[in-house]
Amino acid sequence: MGLHKKLFRTILLFGLSFSFLLFGSTSITHADSWWNYPSGWYLWNDSNHSWKSGWQYNDGNWYLLNDSGQMQTGWREVNGSWYYMSQVNGHMLTGWQRDDRSWYYFNNSGQMQTGWIEVDGWWYYMNPANGIASTFWQEIDNSWYFFNYKGQMYTGWVDAYTPAYSGAEWYLLNNSGRMETGWQMVDGSWYYLRSDGSMDRGFCWIDNVRYFFDYTSGRMYTGWYNFAGDSGNGRYFANNWYYFDANGHQHNGWISYGGNWYYSGQNGFLLGGTQYIDGKWYTFSDDGKLLQ
Repeated sequence: MGLHKKLFRTILLFGLSFSFLLFGSTSITHADSWWNYPSGWYLWNDSNHSWKSGWQYNDGNWYLLNDSGQMQTGWREVNGSWYYMSQVNGHMLTGWQRDDRSWYYFNNSGQMQTGWIEVDGWWYYMNPANGIASTFWQEIDNSWYFFNYKGQMYTGWVDAYTPAYSGAEWYLLNNSGRMETGWQMVDGSWYYLRSDGSMDRGFCWIDNVRYFFDYTSGRMYTGWYNFAGDSGNGRYFANNWYYFDANGHQHNGWISYGGNWYYSGQNGFLLGGTQYIDGKWYTFSDDGKLLQ
C-alpha cells in the first residue's frame, strides 16, 4: 500500500512539471523588460514579443525610444518641443535642470520652457532662442531687467553693474521688473535716474537746472545744505551753504529765510563779508546774513 502511494505521488509531480513546461509560457503574464545591448537600452514588450518605440511610461517614469526601440538620452526634439532625457538612466526630466553651466526649466510634461515663467513666486526669463535662464542685465522688448545669478528677476532698488558694465551703481526696477529712468518718487523723496538707469548723486545739472542729490542715498535735497561742514570750531561759514527751493532747484540771488536776507552767488553758495551786488555794496555776516 505504501509503495502504491509513493508511485502515485511521483507520477502526479511529473505530470504537473510536464504541464508547466508545455503550457506555462503562454499562461503567465509578464511585465515589459529592459535589455541592454552594445548599442544601448531597449524595452521589450513581453505581451506581444516586440521592441517598444516612441514615448513609454515604465516604473513611474517616461522614456523616449527611437523607431528601432533604442532608449534616447540628452536633448531631444519632438514635435517642435525640446525635452531633456537623463544621461544616467534615460527617464524624462522635469523642473529645473542644469546642463553645461546653464539652467533650463521643463514643465510637468517635460517640455523646455521659453520666455517669461513664474516658479515658486519668482519670475524668470528663459531665452526664447535656447531656453537658458537669463542672469544679470537683459534687454527684453526694449526694456532692461535685472536677474540674479539664479535667474530670479529683481524689483525695487538694486546695486549692480550698468548694462554696459561700466561700474557698480544703484538702479530702480518697478514692480514689473522694468528699469526706470528720469525722475522717480520713492517713499516721498525724489530721485533722478540717468538714461542708462544709474542713480544721480551729488551736484547734477538736469535740463539746465542744478540739483543736489545725497551722496549716499541719492535723495534730492530741498532747503539748506551745508556742503563743506563746519570750520572745525563749531562755526559755519557762508560759503559752506547752498539753498535749494521746493522743486530742488539750486537758488542763486537773494533769499529771504527766517526773517533774514541772504545772497547766493553764481556758484550757488552764500556770500559773506562785503560784496558788490547789482551796483551796490552789501555786508554779510560770516554765516551769510545781511547786516543792516
